[in-house]
Amino acid sequence: MKKKNYFIPLCCFFFIKAKSQYFYKDIIINKQLVTELNTYKDEKIKEIAVISLETDGLPSEGFFCKKEISRDYSTIKTITQTSTSYKTILTSTFSKEGYLQTTKDSSEISVTNSIYTYNNLNKVIKIISETHFKQDDYEDNNFEDHFYNYDNTGNLAKLIVVKNKKDTMNFLFSLDENKNVTIEKNSETGDLYYYYYDAKNRLTDIVHKYQQQKKITTDYIFQYNQGNQLAQMKVAEEEGAYYFVWKYNYEVNLRTTERCYSKEGKLLGSIEYKYR
Repeated sequence: MKKKNYFIPLCCFFFIKAKSQYFYKDIIINKQLVTELNTYKDEKIKEIAVISLETDGLPSEGFFCKKEISRDYSTIKTITQTSTSYKTILTSTFSKEGYLQTTKDSSEISVTNSIYTYNNLNKVIKIISETHFKQDDYEDNNFEDHFYNYDNTGNLAKLIVVKNKKDTMNFLFSLDENKNVTIEKNSETGDLYYYYYDAKNRLTDIVHKYQQQKKITTDYIFQYNQGNQLAQMKVAEEEGAYYFVWKYNYEVNLRTTERCYSKEGKLLGSIEYKYR
């Protein structure tokens, strides 16, 4: 019997795994989705099959994932199911200009709807999210709203997070000389997220320091190939005590494979993409 693969492919990773780094989750990943959509347009891609493979190269039992792209490239629907989870459908819609407008992440137990609003510079200023758990009454829905503020020169300055229409958190941002966000600070707790970049202004590291801790913990490390594509991503677990390494291969503009390795360098599984 083939063993079950428990790692998460990158097609689902960003919506599941991203922690509480709001700048990364709301702004950086948003831009990555727009770039991804433009690549599909350029390559005239309409459907993507995502194949999960075990360490022996055999397909993972019970795994299914595919992306369906609408004819006008306004919608991407990602359908995912594993042997250990409910079937999920993530539907993302985009404006005529290619900016993310809405996402709907649904399964048998919950539905999360998010709406994105931009300013006249096409920068995110508001994300309104609502999660409905199907076994609960409407009054038990969870709400989370993000309000981004920019200074007079258009640089990111502040984020206000409002949970369930009442609990508010404030985050302040610091920028470097290249206008890259370098610090995200929770004004209430003092918790800090640091963002680091290379000479080409590409994000290379995300680390955090919680107020009650003395040490700084690395969450992500990114490496790029000569084509300016993500070549490797290291993702920390358990406050840095363990990590996984994802390595990526491409054919021209399209990602063809992803391989996930343990901290010890053991291959845990891989993903192949088939385009049509």
